[in-house]
Amino acid sequence: MREKGKVHLEYDPEGLNGSQCLLVHSESERDWACFSVCYLRVKQGDVFEYSGRAHLESRNGWAVMSFTTYNENRDPIDWNYGKTKVIQTGSVVSVLKRVSVQKEIAFIRFHISGVGKGEFRFDDIRLKMISEENEPAE
Repeated sequence: MREKGKVHLEYDPEGLNGSQCLLVHSESERDWACFSVCYLRVKQGDVFEYSGRAHLESRNGWAVMSFTTYNENRDPIDWNYGKTKVIQTGSVVSVLKRVSVQKEIAFIRFHISGVGKGEFRFDDIRLKMISEENEPAE
């Protein structure tokens, strides 16, 4: 978060689908982000799919599901690679996106981020590898 103490994360046991969901309370007009802990090693041609549901209660806020991509030294290349932006408020939005890895990318991390005051819920978030580029035969 950009403003310390103005964004609070918790898990709501009364999720969107009766499951536990990530609940973000933001009292800031600025941005916030939640990153996966793991850096996934990837190579050109690998295909990943992410899916989930988002529910926003915010006047001017929005949320993003995407990857941050890194080079071999784990220096960031793109903070919102393969992004899906959710701007609709008041109802549940389903997200499904496939992303193919480009040549310069060595690692990826999935993340959820947002901007603005309000309540942001994320449920049934899934990340899976759809295909893996085969190594060329020698």
